[in-house]
Amino acid sequence: MIARHLTSSLSLSSIAVGVGVSPFHLARVFRMQCGSSVHEYVHQLRLRTALSRVMDGEDLTRVALDMGYASHSHFTARFRRVFGSPPSSLRR
Repeated sequence: MIARHLTSSLSLSSIAVGVGVSPFHLARVFRMQCGSSVHEYVHQLRLRTALSRVMDGEDLTRVALDMGYASHSHFTARFRRVFGSPPSSLRR
């Protein structure tokens, strides 16, 4: 479900409704099984998807907005935190 709706606004509640469990149960079981929160998993998946698009030379602002980030700078900050450098330098 997360992968299918990756570019949508995904809240814990909306994901829980989609899979038919309570938000509390989803958060607890997800962390137990995956080792991270649902929120962090969504960001990791978005960034991995964005990495592929960045490496293909797509416009960084378009990638940021398509992946659900509010701005290019928000995307760049998250990207740098995860991959160690901004998307523009990885592209080079």
